[in-house]
Amino acid sequence: MGKKTNQFGLFESGMLIFLGLTALAALFLSFYMELIPYRSIFSGIDHVIINGITITTILAITFNASKIGITWILSYMKVNGKNSLPAAVVRAILIGNSLLMSLFIVNGQFTAPNVEEVYNKKIRNIDLHFLDQKDDAEINHLSVLDQMKTSYNLEIAEIRKLYQPDLDKAESGMKYEMDNVVNGTWKGERYKEWNEKYDSTKKKLDKALFQALGHYQEAIKTQNQKYEQKQEAIAAAKQMALDNESIEKYLNSYESQNRLVTALMGLINKVSGLAIGPHHLTLLVASLITAIVEFVPLLLGSHLFTRILLRRQQDISGK
Repeated sequence: MGKKTNQFGLFESGMLIFLGLTALAALFLSFYMELIPYRSIFSGIDHVIINGITITTILAITFNASKIGITWILSYMKVNGKNSLPAAVVRAILIGNSLLMSLFIVNGQFTAPNVEEVYNKKIRNIDLHFLDQKDDAEINHLSVLDQMKTSYNLEIAEIRKLYQPDLDKAESGMKYEMDNVVNGTWKGERYKEWNEKYDSTKKKLDKALFQALGHYQEAIKTQNQKYEQKQEAIAAAKQMALDNESIEKYLNSYESQNRLVTALMGLINKVSGLAIGPHHLTLLVASLITAIVEFVPLLLGSHLFTRILLRRQQDISGK
C-alpha cells in the first residue's frame, strides 16, 4: 500500500479555511466587544503605547490570543489523551470575562440607555427656566428704573414750575431797578428787596431740587438692592432645583428606556405570561452574544486544530 498524502483534499481544505475564517471573525467580534468596556473601565490609566495602540487594546488582544492558545492546547491534550482540566479552567475564566464585558455593553443599551440624555434635558430645562426668570427680573428692574427716572423728571419740572415764576418776577424787578438810577446809583432799597427775594427763592429751588435728587438716588439704591436680592433668590432656587436632580431619578422613567427593548419585553410578557424585566433580558441577550462570539470560535477552532493534529499524527504514523 502506498503512503497517504499529507495534503488535505480540496473540499476539506476549503472547509477548513472557511471554518478558520469564521472562527477569526467571531474572535474579532469578541475582541471588539471586550475592547469597548475595557476603554471605559480603564479610562484613567489607558495610554498610547506605540503607533496608536493603547493599554486596553493590548489587554483585549492578549485575552483573545490566549483563547486561541488555550483552544490549541485543549485540542492537543484531547488528541493525545492528556488531562486538560487546568486549560479548561483558564478557558472558562476567559469566557466568564467575555460574558461580563457583554453584560457591560448590553446593560448600557437595555437598562435606561437614554437616562443621561433625559437627565441632561432636565438640567437644560432648569437652566432655561431660571434664565427666563433672570431675564424677566432684569426687564422689570430696568422698567422700574425708567419709571423712577420719568417720575423724577416730572418732579423736577413741577419744582421748577413752582419757583420759576417768582424767580422771573424777581429778576425782572432787578432789571427794572438797574435802569432806575437815582443820584448816580441803581442799587436802592427796591433793588435789594428784589435781589433778596431772588436769592431766597433760588435757595428754596436748589433745596427742593437737592431733596428731589436725594430721594431719587435713594430710590435707585433701594431698587438696585431689591434687584440684587431677586437675583440671589433666583440663583438659590436654581441651585436647589439642581441639587434635587440626579441621574438615578430617571433610571426607571419611560423616556430613559430603549423603546424597542420595552416593546420586546411587553411582547414576551404578554405571550409567555412571565414578568420579564430589563435585567432579565440583559442577562439573556448577553449570554446569547457570549455563546455566539465565544463558543463559535471555540468549537470551530477546536475542530480545526483537532483535524490538523490528527492528520499530523496520521502522517507521522504513516497511516
